[in-house]
This record gives sequence, C-alpha cells and structure tokens, in this order.
Amino acid sequence: MNKFFFFLLFFPLFFFKTSATVTITYSTDGGTVERFESDQIRKLSFAKDTLKGYILNSDTCLVAIPLSKMIKIGFTQILTDNPPVSNAGIDQTVNEGDLVSLDATNSIDIDGDVLKYTWTGQQGIIISDRTNQKPSFIAPQVTKDTQFSISLITNDGLLDSQIDQVLITVRHVNKIPIAKAGLDRTANNGSIVTLDGSASYDPDNDSLTYKWIVPSNVTISSTSVAKPFFYVPELPYNSKLNFILVVNDGKAVSLADTITVYTRLADTELVVTKNRIGIEPNPAVNFVNIIFNDIPPPNTLISVYDITGKCLLNKIVNNKEVHLDVGNLAKGYFFVKTNQDNEINYKLLIK
Repeated sequence: MNKFFFFLLFFPLFFFKTSATVTITYSTDGGTVERFESDQIRKLSFAKDTLKGYILNSDTCLVAIPLSKMIKIGFTQILTDNPPVSNAGIDQTVNEGDLVSLDATNSIDIDGDVLKYTWTGQQGIIISDRTNQKPSFIAPQVTKDTQFSISLITNDGLLDSQIDQVLITVRHVNKIPIAKAGLDRTANNGSIVTLDGSASYDPDNDSLTYKWIVPSNVTISSTSVAKPFFYVPELPYNSKLNFILVVNDGKAVSLADTITVYTRLADTELVVTKNRIGIEPNPAVNFVNIIFNDIPPPNTLISVYDITGKCLLNKIVNNKEVHLDVGNLAKGYFFVKTNQDNEINYKLLIK
C-alpha cells in the first residue's frame, strides 16, 4: 500500500492521563501494530496534509511518536524536531550592588514546545534561579567598570538551542572613605599628645589624604598627616579640646570624626606648675631666647627634640634667660624640654 494512515486509540487518554496506553496502527507491506506508554512520547505538531512526504487523512495531525520508536517500528524517514532559539535579552549597564533582572521571554520554539531554561554566569555572578525564565542577581562589587557575560540555553524537551549571551556592564561606584580620629583621651597640661587617624580607611582601597581641624589655642605639628602631635596648653581642669578629622580618597570626602582631649592639671606629674618658660621669637629663624618666670635651680638642663624624639641640643643653664642657637636646625616642629629638679616642662618650638 502506497499510503500510510494513522489513528490513535484512547485518544482522550493521551492528552489527560500521562500513563495511558496508546496504540499506533499503520499499514506497511505486512502490517504491524506497536504499543508503548505515553510517558515515553514526545508530541510533535505538523502542518496540514503532509508529514515529511507521507499523506495524512486528517486536517491536523498530532502525532505522538518518539524518534527511537519511529526507527523501531519501521519508518524509513526520520521525523526531525526543530531546535528552539534562545534570546537572553538586551545588554545592560548597571551599578555595582544593583538588582539585575534577566529575561528570556523572547526565546522561541517554532514547534510550539514548552521550553526549559538554563542560565550560566561568570564567576562572581550568583543567579537567583538558573532554570527560571526571568531570574535575577545582585551586581557584584568591582574595582573598575567590568563586563560580565551571562549565557542562556533553552531546551524543548529533545533539543538544546544554540547559546545566546547577554552582556552586563557593572559600573564601579566610588564609596566615600571613613575617617577614624581615635578614642577620646585625657592628657596633662604641658604634655605632648599624638593624634592617630591611621585607622581611617577607604572601602575601595584608594589612597587617603588627611585634614585635621584643631582648636584655635592649639599649635599642631601638621594638619595633613595621619599622626600629628601637639603640646597641651595650660587650661583649667577638665577642659575640652576637640579635634576633627576628615579624609579624602581623591573623589569624595568622608564624614567628619571627632576626638576630644580632656585636660587635667599636672602639678603632681611631670609638668612644672611653678617656673614656666617662654620662647621668643617663636617661630624662630637662627636664635631663640628661653625665658623662665623665675631663676631656675642650679644646673637646669634645657634640651631640644625633633618630632621623632631625637635629642638635637642640650644646654645647662643657671640664668633666668638663655640664648640658644638654632640656626643648624631644619625647618619644622621641635620641643624644648626643661628639667628643673626632676620637674619637666615642654614648649613647642617652630622654625
């Protein structure tokens, strides 16, 4: 017989019960009947009146024959399924930390089959559900604008699509640095206090510059280093000295952080309360005069130190006023220390 004809027994069961038995009867030279379970069947839809050259009797033929069965029951021409076409969506540009939505809704299967989705992202991309049609992910943190490729493959139950890719450009967003001025503290009048802003940091690891805002009655070694120092002036007990620090990463300025230095009287500690000294002129050029309130004890020692604590000058004095040659000192900040019967006094010298 030159014509093939098909009919499905238990036709309603095929569509509504996945375990229904389907009998496919066809006529060839000898005639054969094959039976198999519908949960093994792949549904294929074909145009009216033709099925790869075979004449059909019905207007529309829904044939449920897997490829392996077609070969097994003796068809000489293999039915072919069309692969789906994946569409991973349009390229996007987002900021790091943004929620990024992927969209495969424009993927198609020309045979009308239901599609399954598989998304694959580069390292650093964590997709919420790799099998979802419209999953999402959080754009990762980047040190510079970075492009990520997300791949999509769809499957119609038999065939995979070609890979389609969507490019996601993640822009680096500068984060403001964090200023850390240190913990509040208490210091003696006349003592040296070193501030410490070195705990300040930048989330992007950018280099920082420092700016200290200091009280008007304080002379500080520098307002632009992480660890400046200053001499505590003579103030009433428990006075407050507020120092404000801001840092800059070259693109943004941090919020201000404040440290408070509380002062206390130092008559029981290593600071003289009786015979103070003055320095004139200050700032100095080549010479300075050290002037005591009263005549110092015999063999009072005057020393000059740099900011590292290195002693640069020593002189024994016995007079109320002493002339010091500082012409050999470099420009900068120094401390003049006097030791009067084991009572210590410091003064800041600027050159």
